[in-house]
Amino acid sequence: MQETLETRVLTLEQTVEQQATVRDLEALQAVLSTQMLQLGSEIRGEFSALRSEVQAGDAETRERLDEQATDLRAEIQAGDTETRQHARMLHEDTRGLIEERTADLLGVVAAESRETRQLLEERAKELREEIQAGDAATRQHARTLHEDVIERIKVISRG
Repeated sequence: MQETLETRVLTLEQTVEQQATVRDLEALQAVLSTQMLQLGSEIRGEFSALRSEVQAGDAETRERLDEQATDLRAEIQAGDTETRQHARMLHEDTRGLIEERTADLLGVVAAESRETRQLLEERAKELREEIQAGDAATRQHARTLHEDVIERIKVISRG
């Protein structure tokens, strides 16, 4: 089948329009590429400027921190000296109190120690007697159990 003239003209017009659209898109792509390159250059420039500002701020911050650290060190050293003096005084007071209390306690402990020793010796004697009595009872019970076991073995052996 042959195409009609009208169909062929329509097809030709569509082809021409598509080619024009492709040319327009190519031109648009070229414009966008240029704009993207410009945007990249602008962004690099802005980041470079921002980096410079941050570095300048960092240097200033370091200087301030160094000044504050120096001031704090001086305050700490002054406080340390005062604290050491106070601690020395407290140590001496505490040592005096400990020596007084130690002397008092040693006297009490010596008296209590004699009484405690006597009570422990009495209790140890009572416990020895209880253990000896318990040992005798345990031996007797063990002997009875032994004899009972022997009798049962004899009964089992016989029968």
